[in-house]
Amino acid sequence: MPRVPRLEYSNATYHIVARGDGRRKLFHDSGQYDRFTQGFVDEVDRSSWSVIAYCWMPNHIHALIRTAHPNLRRGMQHWLSGYANWYAKRNRRTGHLFQGRYKSFPVEDEGYYWNLSRYIHLNPCRGAKPLATDSEGYAYSSFGGYARKNRQVDWIAYDEHHRYWLGLNGGKNPSLSYRTFVKEGLANSTDPKVQRLKDWV
Repeated sequence: MPRVPRLEYSNATYHIVARGDGRRKLFHDSGQYDRFTQGFVDEVDRSSWSVIAYCWMPNHIHALIRTAHPNLRRGMQHWLSGYANWYAKRNRRTGHLFQGRYKSFPVEDEGYYWNLSRYIHLNPCRGAKPLATDSEGYAYSSFGGYARKNRQVDWIAYDEHHRYWLGLNGGKNPSLSYRTFVKEGLANSTDPKVQRLKDWV
């Protein structure tokens, strides 16, 4: 059965999910996380993407990005293939690193950014064996820059993320509001709109 073409258009926003083949680990040490992140940063610059949020888990990854141009497929192939080739050479491993095609879920409602980014940032804190007790304590996600300005990097669109919240809810301190929103998520069940991802990842 032929693959369904991916929907690509200018100024599109996607929730990207990819996982290791057979749910095996994509990362085994901090150097591999750093190499994957650098490849992502390079692709963000090359493809003119805007990053809202990301989180790298040991066996799967999440990213919320906006593409200025219809270039998601090309950019993702370059980024993921680049890491897979590097990983194979470093670990002397053959076969696929990622399982099938990555998933790309279009996000049409800008007001949903906070719910989805909270789900992404809380990934390390959930599951049978949480990797962190809170989002700020996990090193391989974008939440650190949302939690503290001195941890911000220039390739994540923090202000763009907060602008949508201000447009919907007002307020004077979206940064504090978002930190509170994420913290409250620890005590709440997963948003039903993203619950569909649970079985896949």
